[in-house]
Amino acid sequence: MALGGCADLRLYSSSLDEQGKKAQKAWTDVNLAELVQAERERSAALLKAEVAYLESQPLLSRDVKLYGLVVGEVEPEPAKQAPGLKARVAAGFKETAGDGTFYDGLVLARAREMRAKRQYQTGEDEFKRIGLEAPSCTDVLSGNSAEMGKDMPSPYNAIVKGGLALLKTACEASADSVPEKDKSDPEAVRKLFKCTNLAGAALSTCLKSMPRLQAELETLYAFVAAREAARSAHVNERNDVRVASATYKKMASSPEGKEAEPAPKQDAGCAADKAAAPAAAASAATSPASAASAVPAGPTRTKLAGAIERLKCAVAKLKGLDDKYTLKLLSEERLSAIDESLDALLSPKAAGAAGETGKDRAGRALQRLADTADAWATAKANTDEVLGRPLLAQQEVERLQQQALGRLIDMDGAEVELLRTRATLTEKQAEHYKKAIGALSGVSMGDGALEDMFLGSPPASANNKARVMEGVAHYGYAVGYLQGQYEGTKQRQRALVTARQLDLAENSLAQWDILIRTNVGLLADWAASGVKEETISRGVNALLLLWIGYGTNHQ
Repeated sequence: MALGGCADLRLYSSSLDEQGKKAQKAWTDVNLAELVQAERERSAALLKAEVAYLESQPLLSRDVKLYGLVVGEVEPEPAKQAPGLKARVAAGFKETAGDGTFYDGLVLARAREMRAKRQYQTGEDEFKRIGLEAPSCTDVLSGNSAEMGKDMPSPYNAIVKGGLALLKTACEASADSVPEKDKSDPEAVRKLFKCTNLAGAALSTCLKSMPRLQAELETLYAFVAAREAARSAHVNERNDVRVASATYKKMASSPEGKEAEPAPKQDAGCAADKAAAPAAAASAATSPASAASAVPAGPTRTKLAGAIERLKCAVAKLKGLDDKYTLKLLSEERLSAIDESLDALLSPKAAGAAGETGKDRAGRALQRLADTADAWATAKANTDEVLGRPLLAQQEVERLQQQALGRLIDMDGAEVELLRTRATLTEKQAEHYKKAIGALSGVSMGDGALEDMFLGSPPASANNKARVMEGVAHYGYAVGYLQGQYEGTKQRQRALVTARQLDLAENSLAQWDILIRTNVGLLADWAASGVKEETISRGVNALLLLWIGYGTNHQ
């Protein structure tokens, strides 16, 4: 073997082998995930303590306020007799809901909005049924989504068309002739707002002048609108990728994919769907997966090859976009291509073009996306033993990427729910203040202590006592429990900043772990795979015996 002149021959080194094993063990002992988990646990414990404190403080403050109302004690600030129950209730309602105009209009507007939301959900379900995202009301009413699904086969094109019709009905406000109980308007609550078209300092100033309930709802709706705008910005292009991917998978797993495709459709926005240039065809012929990746011009192209090109075209339209919804979809497509390639390598199936090998099929799968094609070029340069390792590493990275992006999207949803909870708690406070105002209406009472109403001479009537107790209960619930829950929710929302940072750190550490672990493993295998001395000795002895035998027989 040594005398054979192998240029890449490397003698085995026990010291290198030992170093490789130590490196593998050392990295195995490093637990990066444990570091992030420990920080998560510390953050969770701190948040729990902070929320408990913030929720308890309004309860203590409530007790002090109620005690002062009963016995008429002077509060330290301002240094005068505390205002009476009626004054406090009225002040609480004004701070929460203003003069009541917005609060009264909100009930009617929300009913109209909920009807529109239920109608939109019906149309959205039609899109989900065939694996697509529903467009936003803005896209539906502007006609930006009118062409969606027109190239899909029956009955999917009809489902999309019906779904768009349902969404259009839901996105338009009902005519004035429609009875109030049936009237819907997806923008009913937003039409009550005053600050939604402002930004920066002007927005902050406007919100400060609003009653707290209106400010909370305007903040909620602005966040939801921004999130929906980000989601729907490229929904048509993402749906194109989903349709093209489904078509490719169908062609790759069915004999139909081997059939010749009619002249390829010309798409002005997709140069990749046109006939392959001679230079590109010549380059493809030198690739190990040339049978799969070469795309002949004209009607000789197979349906599978055409499907691959249309998928690459759809993906190319998303190139350069960095919104998390698009990045997640592209990561899903890369992972699907890698999974298909590894499946072809590890357990080849009778699919694809006639005469394809497992490696050819793996290469074809990776040709679905330009960046996964680079992964194939790296993988095929290795020996069969480690052919799939770069792909396995990228497979792990893509899974991590999807999980990280999924968590970011979920956190946006969590923030929406926390903002909605804040608005709901504020609205409940306004509701209890209003009930307290109703209970105290008609009851004659000044700013003195409530004690006189119950123990004075003569005491108040039983009816007035009951109404005062009802007013006290509503007021105490609003300034105590509900205010505590509101403060705790605000803290949970602030804690999302830390949660997002931990997620980013965890994803970064996990990717480093994959990169280092893969390379350490390859280096250890390389160190262990050298030619050992005993192997050379056996080889030399065999050669000597051969030549001894040859000499004996030819003397």
